[in-house]
Amino acid sequence: MRLFASVSPSVGARFIAPALPETPPPRRKPLRLHHADYAHAGFYFVTICTHARACLFGEVLDHAVSLGPIGQIVRRAWMDLPARIEGMAVDEFVVMPNHVHGIVVLSGDRAGAMNRAPTLGEVVRRFKARCSVEYRKLSGTAGPLWQRNYYEHVVRSDADLTRVSEYIADNPRRWDEDDENPQRLRG
Repeated sequence: MRLFASVSPSVGARFIAPALPETPPPRRKPLRLHHADYAHAGFYFVTICTHARACLFGEVLDHAVSLGPIGQIVRRAWMDLPARIEGMAVDEFVVMPNHVHGIVVLSGDRAGAMNRAPTLGEVVRRFKARCSVEYRKLSGTAGPLWQRNYYEHVVRSDADLTRVSEYIADNPRRWDEDDENPQRLRG
């Protein structure tokens, strides 16, 4: 490619900028498994963190979580999910100071609603939206409550379900060593 072209011998040369290819926007690495059907009946372990990992939900005292008002909103919203979304249930769950861990159980079907089963993404979106609305009412803040995405793990066996359930139940006891604990990072 020529960068300079003659306009005329008397005028001299002028610079012609090369055409730069359009740079596509950075692509986020997909967190979901490509082959997984997130509406399929089964157990799904999810972790959802607060925006900037801010400790908004309470604190861990003597290896137990003491929930503040926002933490109580989050807990209530999780427990109400089965009443709001047909075809799903909740299992083990814990609200930590800046994240939640829980198990979503999808039945794979839903009566009515054109027999469309809820997806894991739908469950998480509705949970986050409900918490966010209540959080904004309580705090008077317009900013985000949650990080943009969430972590999920498809539970594939009874042994896996037992391991994940124990991890969730033991989370408050392990808070001092938790990577999500901002006090741990400072200390």
